[in-house]
Amino acid sequence: MMGWRRVSEVVLLAMALPVAGGCVRRPKKVLSNSKMAAVVADMELAEAYIQSQPGGEYGNRELKAGMTAGVLKRHGVTREEFDSTMNWYGRNIDEYYKLDDEVNRQLARRQKELAKAGGGVVEQQTAIDDMWPYKRTAVIWEGSGSSVLEFSLPTSDLAKGSSMEWTMKLRQTAESTMLLGVEYRDGEIAYVNRSTSGQKRPEISVQTDTARQVSRVFGYFSVKNANELPVFLDSIILKPMPLDSTRYYRINSQRLIGKPARPKPKVEPAPADSITDKS
Repeated sequence: MMGWRRVSEVVLLAMALPVAGGCVRRPKKVLSNSKMAAVVADMELAEAYIQSQPGGEYGNRELKAGMTAGVLKRHGVTREEFDSTMNWYGRNIDEYYKLDDEVNRQLARRQKELAKAGGGVVEQQTAIDDMWPYKRTAVIWEGSGSSVLEFSLPTSDLAKGSSMEWTMKLRQTAESTMLLGVEYRDGEIAYVNRSTSGQKRPEISVQTDTARQVSRVFGYFSVKNANELPVFLDSIILKPMPLDSTRYYRINSQRLIGKPARPKPKVEPAPADSITDKS
């Protein structure tokens, strides 16, 4: 077990949510938890199908719009009802986590039914070496006091030369940026940051040095426009990838902070000339 799995070492600013006591009232126009879970589960399956097609999400916008409309029609839900319900969950985070758990249960149940019908085996979806120690879901909302999902994980046994990959899935696009970095034992920091605006499956990776040991992995996902909150994230994965010599060149484009100064070579004074002129 790796040392970075201590949850107490994780900083998740976006998850510092206040807990409200008492029963949460659900307005009549908000879909029930079971109804919404069924809709979201079908949308997850539709999106997985779209991602499997040539061109992925960006090459099949019309297909995606048609399948989304089909899912809503199948469940007798309007787009307005769906959006209003998602906004309500954004203001009631505990209820959203209940919804997410129910969606996962429904998807797992369907997967088992398909595997049973086809005589197949349900594969484990989570990577064995996944370093993310927190919940796979997160919500960035106005009540959290921050528009950033941030983490910092100590590590002592990350293989030299490996790369780190951080991926997630958004339920809706947002104007956003991601940063992923590593700190070496000598104090130097290397990081990559990039815009992820308009992406529903943002990802980022950073290459580590083959000659130095990493002591910490850190990163953040930031929503630029507060008017786009709440933003729902799930399927969060942080995993190390083995050294790939064909991609190692990317280390040259990464930004560095606090590079240790190299000691200047010590120059010995030249010995005095022992030959004297006796003329």
